[in-house]
Amino acid sequence: MARGLHRPRQVISILPTPPEFPLGRRAERPVQFDVGEETAREIYGWNLPGVLVRRDTVLTSWDAAPTLAALLEVECPTPPLSAPVPLPGLAEYTERIKDRLRPHQRDGIRFLVRRAWAYCADDMRTGKSLTALAAARLAGSKHALIITTANAKPGWTREIIRWYGVVPVVLEGRAGASAREVCVACRGRGVVLRDDAPTPCGECGGKGNALVSVKPAGKQLEQEIFETGDATVWPPRYRGCRKHKDKIQDTATECAACRALLTQTVREAPFVVVNYDIINGQRERDAEGGLVRRTDLPGWTSLLMSGHFDTVLLDEAHVLRSIDYKSIQKTRKARGERIYDAVIDVPRVWALSGTPSCGFVRDLWPQYNIISKGLFGQDPFSYGKRYCDAHSGDYGWDDSGHGYLADVELPQRQAVFVIRRTMAEVAPHMPAITHQLVELEMSDADGRELRDGRNWALEGKKAVESEVRRLSAVKHDAVAEAMCDEMANGHKTFALTYHVEDARRLAKIIAKLMESNQYRVLSRKHNAKLWVIAGGERSSGGTTDGACMEFVEHAGAALMVATTKSLQGGVSLKGAVSCHHVDFSDDPTEMAQAQRRPFEMDAGLTGYTCVYYVVRGTVDDRLERIILPKLETMSVLAPTAENSTIRSALARETDFSAWDAAWDAIGQSAAGRDDVAGIAEDTE
Repeated sequence: MARGLHRPRQVISILPTPPEFPLGRRAERPVQFDVGEETAREIYGWNLPGVLVRRDTVLTSWDAAPTLAALLEVECPTPPLSAPVPLPGLAEYTERIKDRLRPHQRDGIRFLVRRAWAYCADDMRTGKSLTALAAARLAGSKHALIITTANAKPGWTREIIRWYGVVPVVLEGRAGASAREVCVACRGRGVVLRDDAPTPCGECGGKGNALVSVKPAGKQLEQEIFETGDATVWPPRYRGCRKHKDKIQDTATECAACRALLTQTVREAPFVVVNYDIINGQRERDAEGGLVRRTDLPGWTSLLMSGHFDTVLLDEAHVLRSIDYKSIQKTRKARGERIYDAVIDVPRVWALSGTPSCGFVRDLWPQYNIISKGLFGQDPFSYGKRYCDAHSGDYGWDDSGHGYLADVELPQRQAVFVIRRTMAEVAPHMPAITHQLVELEMSDADGRELRDGRNWALEGKKAVESEVRRLSAVKHDAVAEAMCDEMANGHKTFALTYHVEDARRLAKIIAKLMESNQYRVLSRKHNAKLWVIAGGERSSGGTTDGACMEFVEHAGAALMVATTKSLQGGVSLKGAVSCHHVDFSDDPTEMAQAQRRPFEMDAGLTGYTCVYYVVRGTVDDRLERIILPKLETMSVLAPTAENSTIRSALARETDFSAWDAAWDAIGQSAAGRDDVAGIAEDTE
């Protein structure tokens, strides 16, 4: 017990909770400690994240109850982790899904259905989507909202159609005015394969079945203008759009009948799929330089808040990890405020991600705060002080640290609402990833060109990005030759670059090499084909999802060049035997997500290799020093064998004094400070 703390009356009571949520609703604190006024005041001074102090009692959720009980030196009651819950969808679950699930998915479903808020952090490519869908339907969900990344929307629609035979409503565009159903015939791809050749789908014309969109209103009624002689009568009345000419309305901006139909469609759909980027409205600067919301791009937040959803699935929830402290100080909310608002009244919110953290403990707060509805504190400052060793530094609030309680207390809290299984645990038949480091020698001419072309005016992350882009060109020939060697053996492989221009440049080099005398015959023998995904450019397939599906279904050798950010989940590269990292990203989460695309439970992989290309004495050395500490943290927060092997491949004893001196002349490091942690000595 803390010094000076009076021993409380050892009375702990459990408040009643709904039968469907034995651990409590979102934002609910069912564990009550009766401690007296004086003790309550001292607990208030501890500033524990998510603990609510009243006059003489302290309320907390089940995840924080053991921590508070230990501090008060009282015995904590056992949470009702095995309490029975009603299962309205049991008949459908038994008929459609149960026999087709793997054991770890059934365990995940049992975990989720008992919780109003939970986090499924199973390793990538282990079937989290089906686990969450089955759990939602088993719990009786009739109106579910799925928020994911843009790339993953087609994948979710296919999963829903495949397992439940229901065509979901997909929201499109930031204007908040268009929703569509995915074409079942082409599975949303826009093309069908006929004689191994993509052909535009005849059912949807290659666009998917348009469901409803809000059209502009018609002109002002001609009769009013005729009677008054003035087109500015008040209040003016307008006709609806061409489809609703018989509808008379008072608004001139959009057809009210179309808006009502869109609202009804969203509210009645059993599944609604939307991506993170279009939920919030677009802003622009006015004449005085202030930010104002654009009325023509309002986003979907208001409609989703009134959608009466009973379940929300936050897929790829790690994208919510960013924190905007200026926004927090003004509005007391984080950058994910649009998601927080959109799901604020939903009774059941589950998050899904195989990489919940990119290497910082602070990454978890926005995600946990959204799903729990504030049970980790309304702002990240108390969380940062307790778990991140946060403090005011030379560059402002610094919460990039890793406190002692992040290893001791935080995992104890996570055990109540987070479930995580690694690929090795759920699929021991899948091969482990082999990480290979290729050190390239840079010629004197290339070295002079890099030094002479350096932009000394850039600082911080911009300086790193500039160096990475210029260094990437030095590696392209080696990467292209390695990929063509695998193509010559009839394999499928893909390469990842940091910048879109580097992806296009590398794709051109590979295409030229495939037609060279060395590889032309083998390329035609194995029916080799090259895809490129760079920015808005897709060599074929129309979309990222379409290009990846063509890659998977192609009968022959296949090569793909893409940016690391373009393959961040929701797509599959099944059949690839290797991944080539041309550049390092300062976010190891992005690298892990992209390189896991070939993994599927039934992929039949016999071996898989990730190759990292490094040029010593360049920015690659500096990026290693940024990545390795993050991998150390990821190994604690989400332990996997893969993190250890990546660290083993990269970590080494090297004298960085010469490079540090050169880099200090450029400016700050990508982390915004010069005291970036060095290479980890532990290479296990």
